[in-house]
Amino acid sequence: MEAFQVLNTGRAILRSPHGTDDNAYSLAPLKERNGRPFGVLVSGRPAMPDDLLRAVALTAGPLLERVWKWNKVNAMLRVAAVFIRKLSPKVSSVEWETGKEPPRPLAANGKMKPWQPLLFHDGDDLRSFALELRWTAQTLYATLGTLRIKIAEHEELCASTLELLHALAPMLQEAVEEIERMPIGEPLPLASIDAFTGAYNASRLLLPMRLQEEMSKKMITLDAYKLFAEMRTYKAESVPREYEQLMRGVLCLTGRRRKELPTWETIKKALSRELYDEMLELDPTTFDSAELERRWAESGRATKSLDLDAVLERAALPLQALGRWMIALRLVIQVCVTIATEEGTAGGNTARRDCDAEREDGEPTLDEMQREAGVV
Repeated sequence: MEAFQVLNTGRAILRSPHGTDDNAYSLAPLKERNGRPFGVLVSGRPAMPDDLLRAVALTAGPLLERVWKWNKVNAMLRVAAVFIRKLSPKVSSVEWETGKEPPRPLAANGKMKPWQPLLFHDGDDLRSFALELRWTAQTLYATLGTLRIKIAEHEELCASTLELLHALAPMLQEAVEEIERMPIGEPLPLASIDAFTGAYNASRLLLPMRLQEEMSKKMITLDAYKLFAEMRTYKAESVPREYEQLMRGVLCLTGRRRKELPTWETIKKALSRELYDEMLELDPTTFDSAELERRWAESGRATKSLDLDAVLERAALPLQALGRWMIALRLVIQVCVTIATEEGTAGGNTARRDCDAEREDGEPTLDEMQREAGVV
């Protein structure tokens, strides 16, 4: 009964001021950082000195709270790993590295890691995903761990896997914040595959806006003026044809037509301050799906014959950065179009005919390209 009294009131019952009474026992509440009691520490018989028991309870409470909540996060991430593997066969590995921070800005060889156009991606391409989860309150602020996801080397990151990764990130971040606030003993917010499925379906609908925000934040960190200045020094006779194709793919996403960019000299003229502003302000959520599909198809046809992985591996740094931006924006457009189609706001047959009117002989139709990419 005394234990329930201490738990309910939060007041200790101390009977051994100096720890000399062999028959005494004492009880002290274990409290969370916010002062809420969640357990009772019993000492005796004989009881330890009152001051010592009070100090032990005061120290142990927040530590036990931290361990309990961290274990809840670890349990949630185990379910998350199963959920990810279930939804995406392209994922080759899912690892929750508890207590480990995300990759450093510098690669192992001491050089800066390649710029990426989307948050959470690491490495030379978009196949690696690293999400750090942290406590946010100042009293707890620390890294909980890093969720690392890798796409198989022989697979390309598709729109559905991009949806999964970037819808999952805010879900997990919000769940960690909820665990951080919740009292000890409350049920886990994402404790099952069904719970993950419901939260994912809701988070996914916000993806177009979130992905646009991510790309805008990352674009600001790119020194595009320096990249454009370097590329304008490239002589037409020394630029491989595949680099011209790559840049046509990039520029088509900003609204330009392939027929406007027949040579490297015409491509160079587009590398201006205005182009950077267009890239920075480009928001797929403000376009109707017909225009998005047209840009996506034009860009895809411009680079149809390229092995983009191979081209980006040997390309100069400016071309690598712009190539990654192109690949990421194509995926974002695919996500926007897929969600618009599900909501019934996508362009109809007329929009498709307009898009296909720009293709050359032998090039795939929009429907064929979308089926190949698994868009709809």
